[in-house]
Amino acid sequence: MSKHGERGAQIDALTDEFIDSHAIVGPPEHCVERILELMDLGVEAMMVAPRQSDSGEAEIREGQRRVVEEVLPAVRTPIARCATP
Repeated sequence: MSKHGERGAQIDALTDEFIDSHAIVGPPEHCVERILELMDLGVEAMMVAPRQSDSGEAEIREGQRRVVEEVLPAVRTPIARCATP
């Protein structure tokens, strides 16, 4: 874990199947859909992280922007409805 989030053997060992079953990756629309599906299943907490350091600086910034401007606003209202007793 000394290179967590960086390119290396620990990243190369992850298969596409593993990533698909343990993470939400893809365009904002897909991420929103998966987050809402998991909420419907009762998941109450998730960690949101855009691209990591194995990407270029511009890709990291673009990933952060898309999470903040596209994904989070799309799930904010459904999350608030679930949290309201």
